[in-house]
Amino acid sequence: MSDAINPSALQFEYAEPAGTAAQLSCAACHAPLAGVYHKINDKTTCGPCRLAVESETARGGFAKALAFGAGAAVAGFVVYYAILKVTGYELSLISILVGYMVGRAVSEGSGGRGGKRYQALAVGLTYLSITATYVPMIMGEATGEVAESGALLLVASELLALAAPFLVATENPITLLIIGFGLYQAWQTNTRRQLDISGPYTVAPAVG
Repeated sequence: MSDAINPSALQFEYAEPAGTAAQLSCAACHAPLAGVYHKINDKTTCGPCRLAVESETARGGFAKALAFGAGAAVAGFVVYYAILKVTGYELSLISILVGYMVGRAVSEGSGGRGGKRYQALAVGLTYLSITATYVPMIMGEATGEVAESGALLLVASELLALAAPFLVATENPITLLIIGFGLYQAWQTNTRRQLDISGPYTVAPAVG
């Protein structure tokens, strides 16, 4: 049995046929299976890997998903703001890229399990990443007040930034629509994947 069990490496998009004792191996750790095996969405697994998947699903990996998602959100902010500074234009289409980045990162952190809380996390981090680009612009318009009330201005700028997409939408509604699509991208990427776990089954003896 392999020392490294990596249940997150399982792919559930397609089925793999079961085999005999001569060819059957675990889809997660790739160790040969003998005696009994289990199935996860028609993937053959060993007992320890089944337990690892069930444990990971129950635990949820929320802290890891948060860390991965936050990192992607920061990266998305850097990309968005860099393009804004270089071009001088707010390219709201970048919101879709940010939604994809954060959504994929949260999915990776959760082990691809998905669900409502991971969808909410991905959407929240995506929105914070997008709206954070407004903070420097808002503070830049009030530079004279920074020295006197820097902390207060920062908080006020962050709160105003959260509402910025809706304020901008009064003049350019397509911006809010594109941001909404980016948020949907993050949400959709973390749709829950149903796991059909069954077994144990007896491994068929090798023929010949």
